[in-house]
Amino acid sequence: MVDVLTLNYNDADTTIDFVHSVENYGTIGHILIVDNCSTDDSFLKLKKMQNNKITVIQTDHNGGYGAGNNFGMRYLATHGMPQFVLQCNPDVIISEATIVKLEEFLKKHDDYVMAAPFMQDKNGMKISYSAFPLATKWQYILSLDIILNKILPLNSYRDLLLCHSDYKEVGAVSGSLFMMNLSKMLKTGMYDENIFLYCEEMSLGLKLKKAGYKTALLPKETFLHNHSVSINKTFKSEYAKRKLLIASKLYVIQTYYHANTIEYLVATILSKLSLLELDILQLIKR
Repeated sequence: MVDVLTLNYNDADTTIDFVHSVENYGTIGHILIVDNCSTDDSFLKLKKMQNNKITVIQTDHNGGYGAGNNFGMRYLATHGMPQFVLQCNPDVIISEATIVKLEEFLKKHDDYVMAAPFMQDKNGMKISYSAFPLATKWQYILSLDIILNKILPLNSYRDLLLCHSDYKEVGAVSGSLFMMNLSKMLKTGMYDENIFLYCEEMSLGLKLKKAGYKTALLPKETFLHNHSVSINKTFKSEYAKRKLLIASKLYVIQTYYHANTIEYLVATILSKLSLLELDILQLIKR
């Protein structure tokens, strides 16, 4: 049996639709909804769903994506400690068969702490950033530049869309949906709560690697992701989202890649150029 952990913020309708889509799956033991201190009536709406299979809890503040999911993991650890947890955004669609495949994989491969299916967009097309390698320090610094990042695959697998093996070891997977071994995730320290949003996957991947655990993508399995439905309701402008992404990247560069003064200076300059590039690109679009 698998437990489900999903995080809600000011998006109760999407969360309710997701829960209804999976609550009758026989492979799911329990569903935990964490309301990340929503500012609307989400918590009251979601509380009405609570029953023997669905639990709704709320954080006392919005500490971001990682903090909200950590809150849920700690709750699960003290209320039954399931072996496997499907952590996902509420704006996803996944079949029961795919959930079963993820569970079977983690049961069979004890050296893996998480596994994910291929992410698809709303048109059913596979998305290349379903998984990515753990970048070198300079690859990650240079990926701050929008144009350079589009020209060179600084933090991506070139042939990922062509992969048709049963599984592929990867550096990290998209945080939108994956299955984890909960006890192993707890041992690695879970998400870095200093990151509010974006780059959680990279920091988590680096943590897992340091702990000696692996991450897998199952290319033959898929799920649909209505990308950024909840995020777009919170952050209305691309500029605001870009600033948040840059802040998270700079934190990872300093904390996980241990950048020296020169390296961090280059990263800071590229981050400012990145915002300028975004302004220019938006002007061109207009």
